[in-house]
Amino acid sequence: MRATTALILAILTLTSPDSRASLHPQDGPHAEIRVAIEDDSVRWTLGLNLAFIDEMVEPSRESLQGVSPTERDALSRRFEAYLLEHVRVRIDGEPVTPTLESFQLHADPDPSLVVLFPNMGMRALIRGVAVLVFPATATPGAVELTWPTYPDDRAAAERENTAEPPRMVLEAQLRAEGTMKIVRFSEAAPTVTWHRGWDDAGRFEPVPNPPEPTPARRVPALSIATMAAGGIALLWAGVARVRRRAWFAPLMGVVICAALAWALSGVLLVDIPGPEHADPPAATEVEAAFLPLHANLYKAFDYTAESDVYDSLARSVEGPLLADLYTQVRASLVQAEQGGMLGIVTGLHPGELEVLEISQAPLANTQVAQATLRHTWTVDGTVYHWGHSHTRQMLYEGEYTITALPRGWRITGNRIISQTRLDPGEYAGEGQAPANVDDLLRSVGGDDI
Repeated sequence: MRATTALILAILTLTSPDSRASLHPQDGPHAEIRVAIEDDSVRWTLGLNLAFIDEMVEPSRESLQGVSPTERDALSRRFEAYLLEHVRVRIDGEPVTPTLESFQLHADPDPSLVVLFPNMGMRALIRGVAVLVFPATATPGAVELTWPTYPDDRAAAERENTAEPPRMVLEAQLRAEGTMKIVRFSEAAPTVTWHRGWDDAGRFEPVPNPPEPTPARRVPALSIATMAAGGIALLWAGVARVRRRAWFAPLMGVVICAALAWALSGVLLVDIPGPEHADPPAATEVEAAFLPLHANLYKAFDYTAESDVYDSLARSVEGPLLADLYTQVRASLVQAEQGGMLGIVTGLHPGELEVLEISQAPLANTQVAQATLRHTWTVDGTVYHWGHSHTRQMLYEGEYTITALPRGWRITGNRIISQTRLDPGEYAGEGQAPANVDDLLRSVGGDDI
C-alpha cells in the first residue's frame, strides 16, 4: 500500500488541490480562461481579478481599491458589454454572436488578505466570474478563438529586472473531444485555432511488444500411458523372441497399444509448465519498454471522461495500482471542475535509467519476463486556479517493476525513493516522498503568496 501511495503522489504532485489555493491570486492583473468546445456551443468561463478588469474597461470609481454597492451595476454592465463585443469566436469560418450566460462580481473578499498584495491591494482580490456562450448550429469542425486584452506583465518585469514590462501571455485550459490541454493567447498571436481531431495522432508513446511467455505444454495422459504399456509389450516380445518363446501375443499387444494411443490422443489433456528459465529480454529491450510506459502514465490528465481516464492508465499499469491511480486522478479532475486547482503537465524529461534485475515471474501456467529498474525523471507543469497560475518543476527518483503480461508490458510495482523540487520556493529541496495526500497538499504551492 505504501508503494502504491507513493506512485500516486509522484504523478499527482502537479495536479492535486492545494488547501491554500484561495490565498494565491496574483498581485497584479490576472485571468483564468477556460474554454469548452461542445457539440452545440463554445463556452468561455472567465475568472478575472479587478486589476485585469480595469485593463479591459477604464475604471471610473471613487476608489481604485474597491467597488461600492452603487458602482457595481455600472461596472458589471460595462464589463459585460466589453466581453460581448471583443471576445470573438468563429465556428467553421463563420463569426458567432455570443450571449452572456452569467456574471458575478465578488466584491467583498476577506480584507485581512490585503497585506499579501502590496502592489494591487484589493484589486488583486476582487474578481469577476463570467460565462460567455457562442451557440453552434452544428457540431463544430473548426473553431477560431480570439482573446482581446493583454496587460503589462509586471511580475515578469520584476523577475527579469527590466524597466519596460512585456505584455502578458495568457494560458487557457481548452477542453474538446473529451480531452484537455493548455493553449496560449498573446498580443502577437491573439487567435488560437482548433479543429476536430487536432491532437489525436501521437498522443501515446508506442511500447515495444514483450517477449512471448513460455506456454504450458499440453500432453494426452491416457495416450502416453497406453504408449508406455505398448513399450512394455514390445520389450516383452523382444525378450520372448530371444528366448524362443511365444512372442506373437506381446507383439499384437504393441499394435493394440499403438492404436489406442492414437485414438486417445485428444482425451484427458494435462498441462505441463514450460521451462523455468526462458530466454530473458536484453537490458536495452527493458529500457525501451519502460520509458514509454512511464511517459504514458501522465497522459491520463489529458482526458475528462471517466472511461477515457481509465483506458489511458490501463495502457501502463496493471493490478491494484490501476484502480488506485484511477480513483485519485478522477478525484483531481472533479475537484478542478468545481473551480478548484488543476495541474497541467507541460514537460516530462527522463533522466538516468538503470536496469537492476531481469528475471522470470510465474503467471498462470507460464513464465513471463519481469524487470526491476531505477529511474530519475523531471516533471514540468503549471498549476491553475482562479486568477493565478504557477509553475512546478520536480525531480523524482524511484524503482519500478515492469512485467511482460499477455496485454503487453505493464508497470506492476514501484517504490518512490525521493523527490526534489527544482524551482525556487519555500519547499524546494530534497526529501522523502510524502506519506499521504495531506502531506502532499502541505508541500506544494507555499511560496506563491
